[in-house]
Amino acid sequence: MYNYIKGRVEDVGEGFVVLESSGIGYNINATFGTISRLSLGDDAKLHVKLIVREDEMSIYGFATRDEKDMFELLIGVSSIGPRSAINILSFPEAGNIAGYIMNADIKSLSKFPGVGKKTAERIVLELRDKLKKRGWNAQECDSTEITGSGELDETVQALAALGYSESEARAAATKAAETAQGTQELIKLSFKYLAR
Repeated sequence: MYNYIKGRVEDVGEGFVVLESSGIGYNINATFGTISRLSLGDDAKLHVKLIVREDEMSIYGFATRDEKDMFELLIGVSSIGPRSAINILSFPEAGNIAGYIMNADIKSLSKFPGVGKKTAERIVLELRDKLKKRGWNAQECDSTEITGSGELDETVQALAALGYSESEARAAATKAAETAQGTQELIKLSFKYLAR
């Protein structure tokens, strides 16, 4: 029904954002990565997926089309619902998930929240061919993004030790990870974002 919603960021919380568009405030469930890119008062465009259940209607929003595509693939796997998919995509190593699927890396997939060995095997079985059809290949999926390493978690722990809340620290570190090279630079840039 909806493809995207453009509007003004009126509220940002843990796991959700409120976008006002044409006088309507849309409560949108979102991944940590998407939320960390938004600030109150910003104009934003989120790619969205409307999920209709017997007892509720929920909107899930994503900063990028790729993240929305992965969400749609994940909720197509039996035993993975929308909330589980959001939790998976909020995990620090979510940027590497396509690579793990293409390379049948069950061990790495099993580290995601709510994903045991059997679910990881099911994800590979059900999504590998779908990713291939979309033009992915194993070499392209060997991601070494900073968010896929332990550097992001180290930075969050370091900032938390200095008194910042985990959500503040992770938001700043995620933003800094877009340009930082290595843990030291990641920590420095995160401090800059927190100081603003």
